[in-house]
Amino acid sequence: MMNACLNPEVAKRLADCGQSHLVDHLAHLDPIAGSLFAAELAGLDPVMLSELFQGKSLAQPLSLKQLEPPPIASAQEDPAARAVGLQALRDGLVAVVLVAGGQGSRLGSDL
Repeated sequence: MMNACLNPEVAKRLADCGQSHLVDHLAHLDPIAGSLFAAELAGLDPVMLSELFQGKSLAQPLSLKQLEPPPIASAQEDPAARAVGLQALRDGLVAVVLVAGGQGSRLGSDL
């Protein structure tokens, strides 16, 4: 079912990439939500998304032996860097993962 707020070219691009269920979903939305969703769909690149999903655009796997730890930095030595980092956390731009023991051995990591 075609939705009046969705450009037919967008619907065809999505259908060509096996994503016509997204267009079908528009029929279940109220007009405002439908317009917002249609605008989001228009901004998608379904070919790129399909390639990413299939792993075609992924880089070759990196050997764990090639990984090196980052340089050690101290927040006390660089308060400006700490301030930037805290602001990035507040803004939701970065995340922090703390692994117990520092090596993850209790979580099954054998690196």
